Formats: sequence, structure tokens, C-alpha cells
Amino acid sequence: MTKTIVKEVFSSIFLFTSLFLINGCSQDHSRVFSETYNGVGSNSKSSRAVQIKNKTIVMGGLEGYFSVFKIENCQLITGESSKIRGVEDIRDLEILDEKSILFMNAGNQGKIYKYDGRVNKIVVDTANVFWDGFAFWDQQNGIVYGDPVSDRFMLARTSDGGSNWTYINGPKVLKNEAGFAASGSGIVTVSDSIVYFASGLGETARLFFSKDRGDSWKSIETPVRSGDESFGIYSIDFWNDSTGMIIGGSYQDSTYNKKICYFTDDYGKSWKNRSKGLAGYCSNIHSNNDGSLIVATGRNGTFYSQNQGKEWIRLTIEGYYTCSISETNMILTGKGGKIAFYQLIK
Repeated sequence: MTKTIVKEVFSSIFLFTSLFLINGCSQDHSRVFSETYNGVGSNSKSSRAVQIKNKTIVMGGLEGYFSVFKIENCQLITGESSKIRGVEDIRDLEILDEKSILFMNAGNQGKIYKYDGRVNKIVVDTANVFWDGFAFWDQQNGIVYGDPVSDRFMLARTSDGGSNWTYINGPKVLKNEAGFAASGSGIVTVSDSIVYFASGLGETARLFFSKDRGDSWKSIETPVRSGDESFGIYSIDFWNDSTGMIIGGSYQDSTYNKKICYFTDDYGKSWKNRSKGLAGYCSNIHSNNDGSLIVATGRNGTFYSQNQGKEWIRLTIEGYYTCSISETNMILTGKGGKIAFYQLIK
């Protein structure tokens, strides 16, 4: 990486670090959205990666562009953008602490980048591997999954905050089965050692479950429509070990909405259809800490539920790729780097 790029990235990380010193807003559980910002980030490049952590928001997108924003008094303050050269598309990112961010490239080069304000480097560099998403149990321990190589999903694990990764044995795949990197949210970690990730395109859309950080896996068949027209599970969210939701559909047949969203409270042993009220394909689902507020978004708009998907309320007609929620705020990102930022108020 050139000195110029190192300088650019260091400048953004310095801003990122300083944001953690900003005092936050009060923690209340709101059920009303108040839009406080509508604009663009990531140098107007489409963005599928976003995360809120403490009082900082980082979003990343096409060609390696990323933006860092700060939150002051529940308001989004315009931040700065930078670019990581050589990146095709940032599809997932992880804010580890006040000094470190990981960025995942999705494309022909399976790369993960780490920036910590002093050192910026490629920590995973795997040719011809398409990474779909990663998730972390804590600041040190995380896992990344990708599309199959030979007959197994690609998986790697870190125990030192993403500086080093070890490839692990992934579960076997069905014919045509793969993951989706539409929002980097096809994988989720829960508690100390549980991880779920999802698939589609095969004859059955499956959920994969591990209780030992990926040492062993159990496959779970789901009712989500899979197979033709790019159908499958695009996003998952669990708010405790056994309780969560899966969502998807098809970006090619995007108005199909019959078997795209399901709820489980028993580790996927049984499923309840939560598709009614959604307009079709959704690329991302995300909740607050206890699942009492759930947001689903995609090209057909954004919807939220206060009763675990029994009822959905439309929030936006405009489509977005992904969202991130804290207990006080929510951000939506999408095509052309567009952003909608909301305060959650009573």
C-alpha cells in the first residue's frame, strides 16, 4: 500500500478513534422513528456494509470507499470518507474497539483488511474465494464464512482481533448451495460460542448452527423458498441462543413474499412464517438487543415490527441494502451511498 493511502486511512482512523470520546444520548427503548438525517456517504458509492458501535457509525461500499460518522445528541454529524485501494466491494465490516476496524472484500479476491490507526494491512488474502460475511463474539474472537470451495463452505476463525486467521473445516454443501453477501448479515454470533450462518440456491435453504465456535456443525432445513431465481436466506438475526429470525427471497423475483421470513424460538427446530406484511425480497434484518424492535429492509422498502414479525409496519418506500440498530438510533444505507438516519423516540 502506498504512503498516500496509508496517510488517508490513518486520517480516517484518527477521526474514528476520536468519536468514541463523544458523550452519548440517553438509553431508552423507543418505538417511533424520527428521521434526523438523509444524505450520502462512502463517496456516493453503493454501500452494503454498516455498523453502529457506541457513538460511531462506519459504512463501506464499492471500490473500497468507506465513511466514518459520529453521533452527537442522537444526531448524525457528517463525517469523512476515504478509500482502500484494491478493494472490489466492502460487503461487511466490524468495529472492534476505539482503534480497530476490519473490512471484508467480496469479489474475486477474498481479502480482509485491518486498520488500527498505526498499522493497516491485509490479514486474509485468498484468491478465488468469495467471502459472504463475518461476525464476532467479542473484540478478539470472530468467524468469517464464504461460498464453497470443492464441497464445503469456506470458514476461518480469529482469536486475536482479526490480525491472524485460521481456516477451519466447514459443513458440506448441497448441489448449487451457497451463501449471500447482499448485506454481510448471513452470519451471526450469540453468547460466548454460538454461531449461525445461512444459505440458499440449493434445493433447501439451510441454517448452520455451531455451539463451539465452528469446531462442529449441525445443518437445519428451513421453510424459506430456495433454488431457482436466486432464492434463499439472505440475512439472519438472533438475539439470544435459541431465538431469532431469517429472511430473504430473490433479488430477481423481488416481489415474491410468501415464504421469505420465519421466526424460531427453539434453535430452528420449528418455524413460524412471518412473511405477511412484507413487500418481497429483503437483504437485511436487524434487531435491538432483546428483539423487541426488528427492522427488515431491501429493494422494496423498509419495515419494522414490535412483536417479532407478527405485524410489519412500513417505514420507507425507498429501498435500502442494509441497516444497523442501536438502542437509540438506526441507520439505513443503500444505492449510491444513500443514508437515512433515525432517532428512536417515544
